[in-house]
Amino acid sequence: MERKNPFDFIKKRLLKLALTLFSVLAYGQNCETRVEKIFDNLIEGIGNKSIYPPSLEFSLEKNNGVYLSDSTVTIEIELIELFCYDKNFDDKIAYILAHELAHHYLNHSWMTNTSLGYSSSIGEFIDDNSPIYSKNQRKLSESQADLFAGFYGMISGYNTLEYAKQTIEAVYEAYNIRKEIPGYPTFNERLEIIDSKIDIANDLASIFEIGNILLIGKNYELAKYCYEFILRNNFNSREIYNNLGLTYLQYGVSISNSPINSLLFPVSLDQTTRLEVNKTRSSKFNEDPKDMFSYSLKQFKNAQLLDSKYQLATQNAMVAEFLLLPDFKSRNEFLENLKKYDWKLEPEILVDMDVINMIIDEKSSKKINKIAKKGSIISKLNISKTSKKNISDYNNTLEKLGLSYDDLVFNNFKKIADSKLKSSSINQIKVFQNKDLYIIKIPDDLIKKQSLTTQEKNKFIITDRGKYFLFNAD
Repeated sequence: MERKNPFDFIKKRLLKLALTLFSVLAYGQNCETRVEKIFDNLIEGIGNKSIYPPSLEFSLEKNNGVYLSDSTVTIEIELIELFCYDKNFDDKIAYILAHELAHHYLNHSWMTNTSLGYSSSIGEFIDDNSPIYSKNQRKLSESQADLFAGFYGMISGYNTLEYAKQTIEAVYEAYNIRKEIPGYPTFNERLEIIDSKIDIANDLASIFEIGNILLIGKNYELAKYCYEFILRNNFNSREIYNNLGLTYLQYGVSISNSPINSLLFPVSLDQTTRLEVNKTRSSKFNEDPKDMFSYSLKQFKNAQLLDSKYQLATQNAMVAEFLLLPDFKSRNEFLENLKKYDWKLEPEILVDMDVINMIIDEKSSKKINKIAKKGSIISKLNISKTSKKNISDYNNTLEKLGLSYDDLVFNNFKKIADSKLKSSSINQIKVFQNKDLYIIKIPDDLIKKQSLTTQEKNKFIITDRGKYFLFNAD
């Protein structure tokens, strides 16, 4: 019998140990990479380029986990490792980072060099009864930061407030943070703040999403209401201004004379949102298309003030300016100048606008068709007159989704925030309601189960957050 070499066993054990250590090290580095990605996603989610965004740095110290200092968010490797193997790692880290970013964008100067647990950047706990920043002011700042973290996180793809309490509890325990520090919100007060902001953040996200669905569904008045509701609640973003501008622009197109009211324009809806504190004033729809185009241009300009490189607002503003011009010649000169000097717009989009200008001025079909070949699908749809939607039997689709007219009309809908929108769940299907209009969010598994025709599926409005069906019960 062949005798086994004892060193072979040792070699195998050492190899196994080395592989394990390598795996752990690689996973840890992967967590750091994920933190960088989460940070970048949140910065993009906030989207306010009028305030220079902070940078992200890692620290090998174990003082306070994370803190904001000199336009830098510093997060300790120790804190990352605390959550590295957690299945909700991304959500928890997103809450931590978004909370610090909120202090930066809201200019909470008292938080400079102060950590999530109210210790300084060198790990010393701060006892501060200074009259400059009262405990109530700090509570308000923490409340604002958590609401922003919740909303920023959600629109960036993270369920931040859902896991915020678990995150705070873990940080306090790991860093031995005192639960009561003079001049600052207590540990229990921080948990209460989180609870109070979850529903508000969810409501704002729902109202923004409903506004997008309504805008796509051509319910411009109610879509405008949704965007202005968020703005009136002291939040703004480049995307909200952009989409509000689109409600005016699209409504203006719809009330214009033929052929403008039957044409498609290269405008873009932004289905994500980023928030920054401010206020706006509401304008009302009227029956003058030029007024609507002017109002829309104003909102697009507001979006550009928050981010001068925001492409969607640049493109939409171009369409609004085009529609404000009085005749073919002035519109043509406007487009030619764009081709010479504005590198921000895609060539195909400018071709689409050329085609639209020629259709409005009733140029020959042969000439229009030749130009349209260089344009996008918008040009092809405009020249083939296929831009109008066919109306089919919506009630039949409703039945296939397992809903009835009575389910919608006689349901106990609850108000969303302090808005005129309501919501309810019917057979595990989320439904939003305003008067006779119902916005139904359709689960993917339900669509797979039902034998829906292509025509029926085409009636769905698809966004980043799901599939929706609009039903009018009047």
